[in-house]
Amino acid sequence: MECNYCNGKCIKKAKVNNTQKYRCKSCLKYQQSYYRYYSYKIEDQQIIVLTKEGFGIRSTSRILQISPTTVIDRLKRIGKYLKRPYPILQGKEYEVDEIFTFVGNKKNRICIAYSYEPKTKQVIDIGRKKK
Repeated sequence: MECNYCNGKCIKKAKVNNTQKYRCKSCLKYQQSYYRYYSYKIEDQQIIVLTKEGFGIRSTSRILQISPTTVIDRLKRIGKYLKRPYPILQGKEYEVDEIFTFVGNKKNRICIAYSYEPKTKQVIDIGRKKK
């Protein structure tokens, strides 16, 4: 079998739940020849496009035919690499909106703030903090 990551040679390593696992000799990554679930084929860019279009987690999972948990995990991974797009400059006008909500229970209150420049229609910053 050829490695999906580096195109090196893979050897049989273990069998888990009647699925043969392979290990690459070059990059030492494990993989399978056959995957039961479709999510390994979905690229992050597909999730980003649907999120930008306003699709929610359940809609994205239904369209891409993957688990909502997988969508959430991918969004968290994508979110780690996001940077603030624009610096906040003095003398410009910004609109700021905030929402207070609860996560899990009433003791876990958070605030989500969103700043936006109306002339260019650019999102300046999105922040979250515990209250």
